[in-house]
Amino acid sequence: MPVRSTSVKYDPEPASVPNLTGVLLRGEEATFTKGFRRGVRLTKQALANQYRKCGSQALIVAGYSQGAMVAVESLVQLYLAGRTELLSHVVAVALVANPFAQPKDPSILIGGAGDDHKGIFRLVGRPARLGPDWLGRAYEVCKQRDAVCDFESDWTPRHLTRAKTIHGRYVSGPASDPRAGNGVVRMADFVARKVRRWENPLTIYRSSGPAGFESWVTGVRCPKPESGRTDVVTQGAGQADYEGWHGAFAYPRDRDIAVSTMQTAAPGDYTALVSCRGATGEIVKTYTFTQTVTGPARELEISDTAVPGQILVADGGGCDRYPIPQRVYVSVFDAAGGDPLLQRTAEVTQDGRWSSMSFDAVGMLRPLSVSAYCTTPSPTYEDDFSAYVYPQAWHG
Repeated sequence: MPVRSTSVKYDPEPASVPNLTGVLLRGEEATFTKGFRRGVRLTKQALANQYRKCGSQALIVAGYSQGAMVAVESLVQLYLAGRTELLSHVVAVALVANPFAQPKDPSILIGGAGDDHKGIFRLVGRPARLGPDWLGRAYEVCKQRDAVCDFESDWTPRHLTRAKTIHGRYVSGPASDPRAGNGVVRMADFVARKVRRWENPLTIYRSSGPAGFESWVTGVRCPKPESGRTDVVTQGAGQADYEGWHGAFAYPRDRDIAVSTMQTAAPGDYTALVSCRGATGEIVKTYTFTQTVTGPARELEISDTAVPGQILVADGGGCDRYPIPQRVYVSVFDAAGGDPLLQRTAEVTQDGRWSSMSFDAVGMLRPLSVSAYCTTPSPTYEDDFSAYVYPQAWHG
């Protein structure tokens, strides 16, 4: 993966650390934030232009000091604007001496500051912060006792003077060690090497469909921990906080996994996540891809027939087109729950439709529930276990 850097040039309206502290405490931050707002606007434009020029390009956003603020705010604003297709190509973010730093930020921290470090901008309002979907993809460098990213409100002027000197030590040092201080470009290159080391192509089956479809992802690979287990966790369209599939990763093989979408997800593009989670809960690697919900969930249609006790199950508009032949699997349960009492399967047409099925439900405890899903028939297409899953339907 070749790495090329592009700078966003703007006037940052700099401020010295002691003055900056005073400005913030007095609430007179307008001068400082003027350059910040300009930087955010230009960074969003630069990202959009890069994406427009090369939609397959992997992007890393990096910034130092006020530039780190610009990086975070730009990504947050793009998210709020619904630019998921652009954000899905931002594979990592590198923040050097971030004034927005807060405890429990979703970033991998290097550079000496503790996990409870706080940026100076916490003194004013609510600093922007990256969402949990950046876990494993955000890197932060903060030197211990840097006044900008590891600020203490009870510091004396002497402390602030020394902290200002520390803040300036990110612009030199050996390229092999980002913690020694290499500047924002070298930090971005360090993160790019991390991404490249973990990079391996995934194969995504069924990346679009009505709400409720399941993508099948092959080739997931997690870095091996020094101790403990690693779980693979997912977050599909309409989900939050990795509420999708969870399971242990078995070394040294790659892992194949289903990534479900919510049956209540609104139509649109979503950034789906497949992540490797360590024994203590930290995300150590994340894959992203785009899931497109093309419309609302398809609802099964259930009705009684002229035959007493018999029901008819119709496809509710079908389970959507798919380039590989599919079959539908329908199961009927009674009110007692447990295993299905009746099951049938049938071919699905190229248009995603399947013929109505009748079930003899005489003597079954009402109400009945019916489940159905469409998938490729195994073992003919054993690499593809993607599916469209209907919402559970009730009758009687």
